[in-house]
Amino acid sequence: LEITPPNLWLGEKEKGKFFLKKKIPNNKNSKDPDFFYYHSFAWLTDLRIIGNENIRLHTRQVTRTWISNNKSWKSKTWDDYTLALRISNWLKNYDFFFKTSEENFREIFFKSISDQINHLIKNFSNIKRNSELITIIKTLIYVSICIPNKNSLYQIAIFNLKTELRKQILKDGCHFQRNPKIHLEVLVDLLDISSILNTSGRNVFQDLQSTIKRMSVVNHFFLHKDNSLALFNESSDTSVSNIKNIISNTPRPTKIPRELNSAGFQRINAKDTVVIVDCGVPIDYNSTYKAHSSAVGFELSYKKKRIIINTGAGFKGKINKTTAAHSTLTLNNTNAYKILNNNYLSRVPNSIKVKRIERYNSNFLEIENYSYKKQYDSTHKRLLYINKDGTDIRGEENIYCPSEIVFDIRFYLDSSIKTSLINNGKAIILKLPNGDGWKFISSQERINVISNKYTDFNKQPKINEHIHISGKTIELITVVRWSLKKY
Repeated sequence: LEITPPNLWLGEKEKGKFFLKKKIPNNKNSKDPDFFYYHSFAWLTDLRIIGNENIRLHTRQVTRTWISNNKSWKSKTWDDYTLALRISNWLKNYDFFFKTSEENFREIFFKSISDQINHLIKNFSNIKRNSELITIIKTLIYVSICIPNKNSLYQIAIFNLKTELRKQILKDGCHFQRNPKIHLEVLVDLLDISSILNTSGRNVFQDLQSTIKRMSVVNHFFLHKDNSLALFNESSDTSVSNIKNIISNTPRPTKIPRELNSAGFQRINAKDTVVIVDCGVPIDYNSTYKAHSSAVGFELSYKKKRIIINTGAGFKGKINKTTAAHSTLTLNNTNAYKILNNNYLSRVPNSIKVKRIERYNSNFLEIENYSYKKQYDSTHKRLLYINKDGTDIRGEENIYCPSEIVFDIRFYLDSSIKTSLINNGKAIILKLPNGDGWKFISSQERINVISNKYTDFNKQPKINEHIHISGKTIELITVVRWSLKKY
């Protein structure tokens, strides 16, 4: 390599150790939960933090085996996004794992890189316009700077980067897919690009600098006080250690905004309480890629502990995208938006109306949701009140519906929250790990607590619970009130 891209990221040691114990995923079974992690070589950064000679030798052998078993560009392992991430991970970790290898290995290694890059370039015009394209552009920038005789790719890659920044980053600085985790991944890509431009003595152009700054502000918007990331359009956590690593490499905002107008999110800070509410809709078809069928969900945290999360952990496949898997209303057990087989959504309304009032340091939100308008001629209005101390949260669900249909309202709880039903199922006590208690009540006859068992990436059993309120709509308008108060 002429230059090795800087690797700004520390990795997760425990994840790396767990990878070493696991069986290598089949290169045809893309549904294997470890398929992407293995074939994108994301594990290199996690092994790097362990760092010893045996790890280096093992990594070279795994890489040699991968190259031998994955020569066909028709394989699922040659998917554009997976391929791009694999090349960037190889280049970022080259000095640590591959530089001191024998000549025969390096010949095989660079031949594979050349073949994969040629495939990526040939397919570039067919790639969809979403966050994955920015990762692919980053890889092309890496290749143009780091690999001899590839500098002709540089201007093409930079031109496409500038184009995608204008298209994909909204005026408020949020990525257009409205997914905090994807937003974070795009920010990481831009930080990587800025870093390689600096290292190679090239110009870090103004649009890139300003985009990183604006996206950094939005990243803080989506963080709770424990630095955990809100789970909108996403059902898997990003480790807090990774988030802290990213924060250390980004400009720190002087102030976190109270709303993202373009993306459609509201944030309320009330002393020790943070409430983040999804009040928006996908802006176009492309922005629905990997999005979930959810509207007007919210998250609530107190001090450094999440209480209500927007989406439950442990759901597999399409289940995690369903409306029922989120802290919102479901009508007639159907999805608010239609989930397509290609990972996109349809039947999305044009807008959601939002009204916010602040008086005496208390906050009131009125959110008018039309997600079920086309299906059932129904409108859902969610009202939220948060007092100035953040210890009294009240909600009201108004369902305007001309017919009698079943409704379900769910509030997903963080896995650390312990629950107990009291008053013959009319109230629930929520216990936080530090001993703080909150009481949930509802205007309905009974409240249920539903448990879902799952395993985390270490195969450790966990339980995810959610509060469940159900009933049937009555003529014209159905009103369900609920409250969550600290005691």
